[in-house]
Amino acid sequence: MNARAAVRNKTRDELKVGDCAGLERTCSVQDLLLFAHVSGNVNPLMLPPADGAPSGKPPIAPSMWVGSLVSAVLGNVLPGPGTLYREQDLRFIRRVHVGDKLKVMVTCSEKREAPVAVFDTRIEDTAGAVVCEGKAIVEAPAVSYEIEARELPALIVDAVDHFARLIELAAKLPPLKIAVVCPEDQNSLGGAVLSAKGRLIEPILVGDRDRIRAAAEQLGDDISTFALEPASDPHAAAARAVAMVHEGRRARS
Repeated sequence: MNARAAVRNKTRDELKVGDCAGLERTCSVQDLLLFAHVSGNVNPLMLPPADGAPSGKPPIAPSMWVGSLVSAVLGNVLPGPGTLYREQDLRFIRRVHVGDKLKVMVTCSEKREAPVAVFDTRIEDTAGAVVCEGKAIVEAPAVSYEIEARELPALIVDAVDHFARLIELAAKLPPLKIAVVCPEDQNSLGGAVLSAKGRLIEPILVGDRDRIRAAAEQLGDDISTFALEPASDPHAAAARAVAMVHEGRRARS
């Protein structure tokens, strides 16, 4: 397994006027949806149609999403880890749409009294036309950092409910008898309860009776109609559930 690439910053003392760095980024629908979640900005010009139908024009990227790409260069590359913003001015010259590829650049233009450094910031499209430009004033790091490049947790943004139709069809069929092993917390029991309410399953809860009932109380759900099969521990619960499947039997009352 290959080690992840290390990221090293440039300290205030190492930084020189004229130093520059950049990155490239293509605007995607997911970028706009995530930005809307984080910022609360749900301007319809900046989101794909809710029903997934074509709108004729691609969504416009929020200007502050465009501007945020500058901070990615400053915080990740130059000066890099440990950098803190003081000021940023931005002039938005062109609109960015989904699918546009951008080149983001920062150039050190001035070193002030430590730890302050000033950067010219510029974002261009693939034709070299300026999309956004401005100036950033930051506190450059005083200490050298060399850190492993971090992989953020994966995020899935679903704009369409892919399962609603399947659930609708399944609800027309008789509910399936399902052995649910150790539903002794709100998450595991909640899924079984939700499926039962939708008439998808007839759950048989296998595990510690007291813990299962306590989880139901925390959820505020009535499970008195559910079959309960006692088991002393998770291993015994799993073994009992498998045995029930082979036996083709319901739980004991």
